[in-house]
Amino acid sequence: MKRIRDLPEDAINGTHYNSADMVRRLKLYREANNSEIAEPSVQEFFSRQGIKIFYEDVITETQTAFSGFKIYIERVSIFAF
Repeated sequence: MKRIRDLPEDAINGTHYNSADMVRRLKLYREANNSEIAEPSVQEFFSRQGIKIFYEDVITETQTAFSGFKIYIERVSIFAF
């Protein structure tokens, strides 16, 4: 939500990126991904398949996150073959 708040107003005018919609969608996402009766989350699915999961805090700046992803992918792909 912070990244969206940091966008210029003209970039989000006319979109669904407003506070009320963001909070509503985040609540629905959390309910769907933490529900005991819903389908497993993407993370749970990959865990069950024995696939390593990379964790990144959602408040991490984009470039820092991409750097982390790149390092993770490079390390995992060494062992994939």
